[in-house]
Amino acid sequence: MHPHPVEDNHAGRVGYNSSDSEGHLSLRFRPASGSESQEALKGRNYRSRETENSSLSNPTKAFDTWDSDSGSSIINVRDLGFDIAPYSTCVIDDLSVRGVLSADEFRAHLNLEPEAEASVKRSIKEKIKSCLVRNQPHLGFKDGTYLPINDLYTILSNESIRALLQEEFPLKQYKDICSDLEVYLCRRRILGILLYMYPTDLRLFQDFVSGNITDQDLPLTPMGSLDEPGFRKRCGKEDTTTMMKWEGNDIALFYIYQPIFLAPFFDIQEKRLCNYSLDEVIRLPWLNCEFKNRGGNGMVHRVEIHPSHHNFKSCQVRSIS
Repeated sequence: MHPHPVEDNHAGRVGYNSSDSEGHLSLRFRPASGSESQEALKGRNYRSRETENSSLSNPTKAFDTWDSDSGSSIINVRDLGFDIAPYSTCVIDDLSVRGVLSADEFRAHLNLEPEAEASVKRSIKEKIKSCLVRNQPHLGFKDGTYLPINDLYTILSNESIRALLQEEFPLKQYKDICSDLEVYLCRRRILGILLYMYPTDLRLFQDFVSGNITDQDLPLTPMGSLDEPGFRKRCGKEDTTTMMKWEGNDIALFYIYQPIFLAPFFDIQEKRLCNYSLDEVIRLPWLNCEFKNRGGNGMVHRVEIHPSHHNFKSCQVRSIS
């Protein structure tokens, strides 16, 4: 019998979980293998080193890196992986060549049934609702529905945002819609949250533009109660002005719907373990979650990750007679 390498695109992983003193949960991943009895991590012998950010053409997560005694790198990740998701690199093409979809054409574009007096904004919310997936509950993290990242970029594609802008600002010229497009592309998730709240208008969107808040600042965390305007960005910086003029119900709805659009993308590679520090409001894109073992520093689970939320491909060895 000879070993034969086989590419494995399944989403099964083993994760080592622990909580810190601030109540945040961390996840450490390694590929599932036949030797799952080995230690998931050897936590006290890492050698710290500085990691430089790459250029915008090769976006990198904010992270620290260590080397373990076994030769694997340990990376402490502090964001949601949006920049390295393959769907995030969309090219802004020439609007004058393709034109803008009408509301009826847009519904057909999203494979929705025809509707009298169709609206791009209502169609976006309808499609989002139809694509939501319920995650598997996991200790320490919220369960609930999330929008898979591939569906997010399909529903709020360049074409979709063009059609939305044409509906919202019917008197704007093509070239003006083109110039406005980038403002919306870096706020797809914010746009999705607001349309899920109110699929009739975008009256609150400009506040995020004025406050220079983009998807990279999410999740926003309330500084007080859910209906108070002050919040902290993901980096910890406080903001008391962006939501200052909002009604209390608007603020509460934003926090309620925000987790639907923030399921993280996991960059998992061979010979590298990732330690993800995630806010407790984050909903993890688990299709299955199975408890495997418990140790002094946490628990080990085998999880199946939604295929659009990771980039892992392994080469496993099997015997063929």
